[in-house]
Amino acid sequence: RARQPPGHSPLLELAAHFKRRVLLGFGLVIGGGAALYVLFVFMPTYAIRVLGLDLSAAFIAPVVAGLTVGVFCPILGLVSDFLGRKGLIAISMGGLLVAPYPCFLWLQQGPSVTRLVLVEFVFGVIFSFSGGPFNAALGEIFPLRLRASGLGVAYNCAVALFGGLAPLIVAGLIMRTGDPLGPTHY
Repeated sequence: RARQPPGHSPLLELAAHFKRRVLLGFGLVIGGGAALYVLFVFMPTYAIRVLGLDLSAAFIAPVVAGLTVGVFCPILGLVSDFLGRKGLIAISMGGLLVAPYPCFLWLQQGPSVTRLVLVEFVFGVIFSFSGGPFNAALGEIFPLRLRASGLGVAYNCAVALFGGLAPLIVAGLIMRTGDPLGPTHY
């Protein structure tokens, strides 16, 4: 393995020569990160405060989502090794753009634990189409010598801005507009 010259900075090299790849990685993370935080992390609060469900419902839904993702991500990661990553990620991003509005509307029309569990299961499957191949796809964007730095910059910046702030933004949307379908707008 070749040694880097003294004073070499992977971050400066990324900024100087790999801006497009960093932005591509950033874009990959935004869709999944925002979806993950809104559909899984924020959902217990949404179930209690907006849907009026009890605490048990709020805890059951993330368990279902976690189990769904835990089962389907490895399977779809393996499938992506044979079929390619782009198609599966495109299916997921398309599903995450289309499914939230009808799913949240359906939840609003008849809030129940069963509906919440079904919605979280659906979101878990849709998310898994990108979650399975995600790490490999993100890693493949960067040359090996910059992989850790590229992944770190793209992932952490995107998650901090669009994932970590998602529950706060969605709660603000609901409070400001009074629209219980606020999460679908984000």
